[in-house]
Amino acid sequence: MQHILIVYGTTDGHTRKIAQVLAEDLRANLCSVDTLDAAGPLWHLSAEGYDGVIVAASVHIGDYQRAVARWVRAHAPMLNTMPTAFLSVCLAVVERRIESRQEILRIMKRFLARCGWQPTITKMVAGALPYTRYGWLKRQMM
Repeated sequence: MQHILIVYGTTDGHTRKIAQVLAEDLRANLCSVDTLDAAGPLWHLSAEGYDGVIVAASVHIGDYQRAVARWVRAHAPMLNTMPTAFLSVCLAVVERRIESRQEILRIMKRFLARCGWQPTITKMVAGALPYTRYGWLKRQMM
């Protein structure tokens, strides 16, 4: 049985939902899965003892959550020796303009280089835009 760690960063909760669904799918495929909120009280948890790690973070104002960057930087040497995946969550993935996807790719590459991590797999997935849950200022900015 594979033992997988899913580390996520979330701003509005959508990336947490993605991490939870991914964990459920992996468990259905007979994997043992732990999830970790990079900004939570167990943020210091190491990847040691896991067979693989998946990191999920969402793009907000051109970057990912600081807590995710902190966790990845702290564990990059170990992450670079094992199977890993990075999920970049961003609503712009569904846009038809190629420039939007290219910008997300640039943001992802900059993040990975800054953290010193070379994941085995990278994937861009669509985020959510729950306007009704945003405050006035955030709605105007979006």
